[in-house]
Amino acid sequence: MFRRAALSLAAALSACVSASPPFGEVPLRTAAEVRRIEGGLEIFFRYLDEPSADGPSTYLIDPGGTAIDGEPVMSREVLANGDVVVETRGLCEDNDLPAVCTHTYTLGETRFSIRKTIDPDGEATAFQRNAYTFTR
Repeated sequence: MFRRAALSLAAALSACVSASPPFGEVPLRTAAEVRRIEGGLEIFFRYLDEPSADGPSTYLIDPGGTAIDGEPVMSREVLANGDVVVETRGLCEDNDLPAVCTHTYTLGETRFSIRKTIDPDGEATAFQRNAYTFTR
């Protein structure tokens, strides 16, 4: 279901909010174009006030739907409104330090969001590194 929902979301999306400590939430004027590629999605992010940051991100979905970009799917939920929420978790680095990254993907008919939470190695408190929410 996640793969089908993800691959059917191929349209221009707009609006974005990002959080990146220590700055807190920073609204970004952003647009995104989503397209299907073999094995997943490519999202081309356009930062309207900072075009030099424009660029694509690729999200490869395991054929069985058990991983996204090699991170195992930890949970999958269909909300009452039909949106699909998928959470993945894997080892990563944050500011060159080992950590555990949790990505939460929410896909709906008119909304798509990606949230990244960082759990630094050896620290008890996780924090949100960034969150992108797009609507069409």
